[in-house]
Amino acid sequence: MEFAKVLIVAIVLFGVLLAIFGGEVDFDTRPDRDRFPVDDEDPDEPPAVEYPDDQFFVGWIEGTDYKHVGLTDKQFDITFRDEERIIGDINRTEIKRGIFSNEPQYIEFDLTKDQLDKMTSMEMDFYVHDTNHLDEMYIVLNDEEIYSGYPDGGRSYSFDINQSLLEQNNMMEISAGSSGWRFWAPTVYILEDFRIKADILERKDRTFSFSLDRDQADNFLMGRLVLDPREFDAQSPLVIQANGRDVYRQTSAVPDRRSMWIDFEDIPMYEGENTLTLFTEVDSLYSFNSAKMVYFWETEDIRRPIKTIEVSSVDYNRLPGEISFHIDRIEGTPEYLHMDITTAEGEKNRVLIQEVLKEGKTVVVSLEEEDVAIGENKLEFVVVGEGGFYLSDFNVAF
Repeated sequence: MEFAKVLIVAIVLFGVLLAIFGGEVDFDTRPDRDRFPVDDEDPDEPPAVEYPDDQFFVGWIEGTDYKHVGLTDKQFDITFRDEERIIGDINRTEIKRGIFSNEPQYIEFDLTKDQLDKMTSMEMDFYVHDTNHLDEMYIVLNDEEIYSGYPDGGRSYSFDINQSLLEQNNMMEISAGSSGWRFWAPTVYILEDFRIKADILERKDRTFSFSLDRDQADNFLMGRLVLDPREFDAQSPLVIQANGRDVYRQTSAVPDRRSMWIDFEDIPMYEGENTLTLFTEVDSLYSFNSAKMVYFWETEDIRRPIKTIEVSSVDYNRLPGEISFHIDRIEGTPEYLHMDITTAEGEKNRVLIQEVLKEGKTVVVSLEEEDVAIGENKLEFVVVGEGGFYLSDFNVAF
């Protein structure tokens, strides 16, 4: 019952207020300090210049820098498998032998010791354009006969060669048997496209070099090799090494996405030349269209944020004022913090902070007439020591 009486009285009072103010009643719940009086000569309370209360950092802070390096924009292959090589050939030749003629043909070819060790097969093939079949055709390799017979004209022939006959310097002789008593016509074999071919296990590696300066090498964070895959025939893993240490070893198909990223870290890097090496094992091909690299290193930057203090003649007459800010967090071991003010007249003044700086504390520093001038003044925060301060709620009041 008592509550009902109070409610009725409140409603009656509200109706009276509506009648007096014509229905325009403004319930302003903001504190007076947030209002700027119209009459600056006689304010109810000194106004405050509000600054954004977002957090900012003052001092030394670690960051990251990076650089792109183009390694190659041309196709390259990483392989270790049989590659067919033509090591000797004759496009067209005529072999003859009779009473009055003897015209054999010779093919000389050289092989390295490495090629001999890695050779998996060898063969010869040729096409017989025409022959009179008066006697046999002979092929001798390093004084060992490897073929004799009557090959027909208009046919191609292919024969394996025993690799045990091979040396580093080799000589093949192609000749015809004598036509004997048929003195009027020698034995003739007309050959085309005579080829000596070898399958040699060849390994194609690729090494890229990139350079780092001392700062980049000492503060190296990560490298990223970016490859553009073209074709993979993978039976063995692709191996990638940075300065001789494995950063990737995997057998895979061409990835679905266009690029292939290999990130590596915890690898010693050196001032000057560093290397990336790509290779594979037996029976594999990894083909790429291009390669590039991005490397990242740690940096240390000093942050000295600058705040602008606009001072009017009215503001100046109200001095001394206050500068305040909140310490959200302390990073590292900074020794002390001060503020350097460059006045609108170009003079430089230092405002020292005598208080003990702790996390969660709001610091208030007096702003004197000699610290600023009428116009635009620049305040710079300066930290001495390692680390810094995360600050917020910067404010200037006159």
